[in-house]
Amino acid sequence: MKKIYSPSDAQKNLFKIMKEVNSEKKPITISSTSDKTNDVVVIEKSNWDAIQERLLSKDISKDDTTEDFWKTWNEI
Repeated sequence: MKKIYSPSDAQKNLFKIMKEVNSEKKPITISSTSDKTNDVVVIEKSNWDAIQERLLSKDISKDDTTEDFWKTWNEI
């Protein structure tokens, strides 16, 4: 089940959220009901590092940057 916290609950429970993300290996969403453009996802650092490495390891030419980015992103 996907866990979603409000910003105020996330602020109150930050250390709990950090421990939970690392122990359960699942992302947690922090979502504002009033403005979805400010939503964020908390993931463990090792997953973030793997995503960064995967995206940066691709040989991206200047003409195909966007296409290669989304292709790689969808493979993750």
